[in-house]
Amino acid sequence: MNGSSDKVRVVLFSDASYTGGAERYLFLLASNLAGRGYTPTLVSCGGGGEGRLGRWFKDSGIDHFRIRWESIFSVVGASSLYKVLKDISPEVFHLNLPGPFDSWYSLVAPVARAAGVKAIVSTEHLPMVDSFMKGRILKGVGSRHIDRVITVSSDNIKHLTDKHKISQSRIRVVYNGIPDPGRPDPSDIFDGFDRDEGYLRLVSIGSIESRKGQDTLIESMRLLPDKVVLALIGEGEMKGELEQRVTEYGLSDRVIFAGYRDDIAGIIDSADILVVSSLLEATPYVIMEAFAGGLPVVATNIFGIPELVGDGRTGFLVDHSRPEGIADTVNRLYEDRDLLARMGNNARVEFEDRFRIERSVADTIAVYDEILEYGAKR
Repeated sequence: MNGSSDKVRVVLFSDASYTGGAERYLFLLASNLAGRGYTPTLVSCGGGGEGRLGRWFKDSGIDHFRIRWESIFSVVGASSLYKVLKDISPEVFHLNLPGPFDSWYSLVAPVARAAGVKAIVSTEHLPMVDSFMKGRILKGVGSRHIDRVITVSSDNIKHLTDKHKISQSRIRVVYNGIPDPGRPDPSDIFDGFDRDEGYLRLVSIGSIESRKGQDTLIESMRLLPDKVVLALIGEGEMKGELEQRVTEYGLSDRVIFAGYRDDIAGIIDSADILVVSSLLEATPYVIMEAFAGGLPVVATNIFGIPELVGDGRTGFLVDHSRPEGIADTVNRLYEDRDLLARMGNNARVEFEDRFRIERSVADTIAVYDEILEYGAKR
């Protein structure tokens, strides 16, 4: 389908109130559809569309329409979306679901169907989030109009079928991907902690909140040698509490709170290990970013993460609730720098083989083409 002379129009929908990993997914997809026989457009009704996500689309020259849809059963919202879709007349409508009940419980899908869209696709990022009766009922109504459900890990399939009653025949697994960062400018975040002097430099990247598990990571730092240092990249509700804990533990000279940073590739290039201590994740981008930078990963053994991290090959999987598990694993790499280097090399190979953005976009296009060429029943 995308080999034809006429470009296929794709509308991507987001009602996110902020810009996180799921919104980055949307932007990377859109910016890489252009030039492959597809014309992407973003339609948004959340604060994320007016913030970083909107700026990304604007800077890339991708059309972006903002509509007013401020409550579930908003006639104004549904009418606005219907009008935009009739004007654009897309072949594909792709709604983004950071959580299972986003895109107004998938109720944007029947609006797209009424507007005459042939192929309706959703992407489910975190379907394991607990459901509730009202949400399940509303989502069930919207989901009937979705032809294919893309999800970012195989682990997510059981949550989609069990929690959300989506037929497995409609589910397609497409792993996230990222552009190759090349050779970034190194960060100064670890200045004074040189590898040549024996330091091992850990980095944790993400919002500082309970589900990210940085409290467990801080506890593990108490059990590690003095030459193991940690940089926490991000902001969040638990930052103040963790800063206080670091001071009480006497770790202030070994734990860096760096705040929000844009130079993630440079930070990864300057680190030795990425630690992902989360309690709730599917397939976090930061692991792919670490692999792209040749960085091994120590990560919690939850949900889709074991599909990314080869235990003992590109990193190690640990119990999210045990600081001792993180500490023992990091200490092993602290003492065996040859193993650390081998894992870093393996991580880069893994990125090349599995997590390039080109592969992720091609697999998504295959889902579009499946519906457009053969219909939703196949």
